[in-house]
Amino acid sequence: GEAVTVTVAAAAVASTGAMASDFTLTGTTLTIAARATTSTGLVTVTGVDNNLDIGTATKTVTVSGTSAGGTGVADPANATLTITDDDDATATLVLNPASILENAEVSTVTARLSNPTTEAATLTVAAAAVSPADAMDFTLSSTTTLTIAAGATTSTGLVTVTAVDNNDAEGRKQVTVSATAAGGRGLAAPADATLILRDDEFGLAVSAVSGGPVTEAGGTATFTVRLNTQPSAAVTVAVSSQDTSEGTVDPSTLTFTTATGPGGWNTAQTVTATGVQDSTDDADVTWQVRLDPASGDGDYDGLANVDVDVTTTDGDGAPGVTLALSPASVTENGGVATVTARLAHASGAATTLTVAAVTGAFTVGTDATIVIAAGATTAPTDTVLVTAVDNDTDAPDRTATVTATVTNDRAAADSTTMAVTDATLMLEDDDPATGAVLFVFPSSISENGGTASVAVVLSRPSSEPSTVTVTGVSDAYTAGADATLIVAAGLTVASSSATITAVDDDVHQGTAGRSVTVTATLANGQGAGSVTGVALTLSDDETLPTASLELDPASISENGGVSTVTAGLSGKSS
Repeated sequence: GEAVTVTVAAAAVASTGAMASDFTLTGTTLTIAARATTSTGLVTVTGVDNNLDIGTATKTVTVSGTSAGGTGVADPANATLTITDDDDATATLVLNPASILENAEVSTVTARLSNPTTEAATLTVAAAAVSPADAMDFTLSSTTTLTIAAGATTSTGLVTVTAVDNNDAEGRKQVTVSATAAGGRGLAAPADATLILRDDEFGLAVSAVSGGPVTEAGGTATFTVRLNTQPSAAVTVAVSSQDTSEGTVDPSTLTFTTATGPGGWNTAQTVTATGVQDSTDDADVTWQVRLDPASGDGDYDGLANVDVDVTTTDGDGAPGVTLALSPASVTENGGVATVTARLAHASGAATTLTVAAVTGAFTVGTDATIVIAAGATTAPTDTVLVTAVDNDTDAPDRTATVTATVTNDRAAADSTTMAVTDATLMLEDDDPATGAVLFVFPSSISENGGTASVAVVLSRPSSEPSTVTVTGVSDAYTAGADATLIVAAGLTVASSSATITAVDDDVHQGTAGRSVTVTATLANGQGAGSVTGVALTLSDDETLPTASLELDPASISENGGVSTVTAGLSGKSS
């Protein structure tokens, strides 16, 4: 007739491996009402997952209770709770990496447990080639044991598989890595792992370039491409010209499948290279055809680009050079012209032109060179100035040739000469027409057949011979047979003189004599100026005349007779 209270407790049974951490207790009190037989309230024991494989063993927990009330109700008997292990550890073999090159690359074998176990596990590793023919293509390390300690999930110990190079292009091979297990509370053997041995002879097999030559006129050359080894996935090779100004390629893509035989990875495919015309003298140019592989096969996808050298023979000779002047006509008195240059077509090297001065015609400025850059035909900002040289010769407008020497490494390498088309510079004459001045020696001669020499000096040289003819004066002097004086072109003095002879008269001139001007005519093909004459004195050779009177008649009558008186001189007087 009295309610009973039961206080519940739980304790791990150590002898079964149970620990307090293996369960939780929720609630502790159960109540049995007066006159009832079943408790109310809720007390639960919950198992805690520890991820530890303990094999087939179970753990137990003792559940006890103490009673209160109920007029001396005894404590209930203990109950045993069994906790069953749900962790079944499995082992896995891990290869790192799972694919190695046959050229001595190494893969490390380790083991992992899905759950730790309460007992250490030992795995003994073995390896076998899938194909018996490949048995010599790898080695297994002398250590073949992996150990996983109790409570651990990762193995210790070092087991390796090393690829052996056989120097043959045989493609990929497979090695099965297996292990037997011991301990670990009945740990099962792990599933086999597959190690891939990759052939290190993978790559592109490229033939030598043949045919051609590849010329700027469209000549072609070819080469072939195939794979060295069978890939695990299709391989595409992008084909491109690295200098489209020199050549093009066809096709732009090569595709190799995994199949063996016609159309497969080991079938050579042809690439054609075609030259491209340019207008530059650049000699023979070597350019590259680039092969860029891509694939789902890691080896071929990671393969470096392959460049194939192709040479295009040049079809352009050394360009000619043309000089030009602005302006083309200048005055000879310091006129200035600008020299420019143009190539018939571009050169692959810089062209240096050095303008040469012409003595007596023009001088060249401090910078006598014009540099035309490689690939260009003109030097827009690089010019040379030439300045006309003045002279004092009366001459027609004259011309001078402007030329230049050429330096070009490309032409030198080809042992060719770059022809220069010269420019013609017109020098406008600024000198007036040539005049003449006469000189006489002596300056005074007897009028009675005295002689004097007449010389001539030109006011400036002439480009044409000058003819000076001394002219006689009928009542003063006569000119001899040498009256014509020739002044050679470019000179100002005749190489000879003219002789004049005084003409006598019968007039008494007095002591001063008489003065005449010696003159001449000037003839010159360039156009003649004036002649400046020279004074000549003719000394008098007549005596002072005397006067006399005459009567006509000399006798007259005294009766008004008339006689005319006249006077006469013994000679003429000036």
